Amino acid sequence: MNRITHAVVAVALLSLTALATSTPARAGEARTHDGFFLRLAPGFGSASAKIEDSGVSLEFSGSGTDGDLAIGGRVGNNLLLHATLWGWYVSDPKGELKAGGGSASADFSGQLMMSAYGGGVTYYMMPTNLYFTGSIGMATLSSEIEDPFKGESDTGFAYTLGIGKEWWVGNSWGLGASGSFSYFSAKNQPYQYYGYTIFVAEVASTFNEQLLLKHLITKAKTGTLHNRRLAGRHVAHRPTADKLFQEVGPQFATRKGGYTRILKTGHRKGDGAEMARIELIAAEG
Repeated sequence: MNRITHAVVAVALLSLTALATSTPARAGEARTHDGFFLRLAPGFGSASAKIEDSGVSLEFSGSGTDGDLAIGGRVGNNLLLHATLWGWYVSDPKGELKAGGGSASADFSGQLMMSAYGGGVTYYMMPTNLYFTGSIGMATLSSEIEDPFKGESDTGFAYTLGIGKEWWVGNSWGLGASGSFSYFSAKNQPYQYYGYTIFVAEVASTFNEQLLLKHLITKAKTGTLHNRRLAGRHVAHRPTADKLFQEVGPQFATRKGGYTRILKTGHRKGDGAEMARIELIAAEG
């Protein structure tokens, strides 16, 4: 088992542990994507790699595993910016040599691995929680196939595109399914390397940090007894809780998020610590 597989399995176990201990989501309760964002999407699919030189090409292909790890945060309403690690792994691929209008096929022993890193964006369409994601960066193709094909390409250009759907399973966790396509290209004189996954089916586990104030306002929009009890865990002062449910919540009855803004107010005298003020947007005018 290679290092990438070890890392994917470790993060998957941590994600499943957190999912198992998370608070279940209630039907119809609003969710948005705020704050810190982490998504792990392991899966399987079909991958290929091609080496070309002066009209001769050798293409390896086979089924294998795939992984995508995104870490970032919110930069707009349900728009997330993130660093991305992704790649695929194929064992014992099939090979096809093409030259002069003819071709020959053979089975090879060994592994092919494409690993990439870069930056990307993800946009969620709410309230369906359908998302579109894309990343661009640099990658290398490694071959552990018997000589003369053993080696590693130069660092090249890579991108990945995906679409998925998630369901909330906790206050901050989502679980879903996705599909993706990725491409890689690099040139090692005199060879040109290409690598791509045709289609990958993935299981996505996503963590979205939710702001406490946002949670309280969301619950105050529907003043049920259950929501009052949940809010009471954080707001013990009865008059404050009454104001939350009687005045603040109704102001945002038709808004799906973006309740607040944070304004920097300078530095505190003495220790120079930065200070800020949080305001309710609906309190304007």
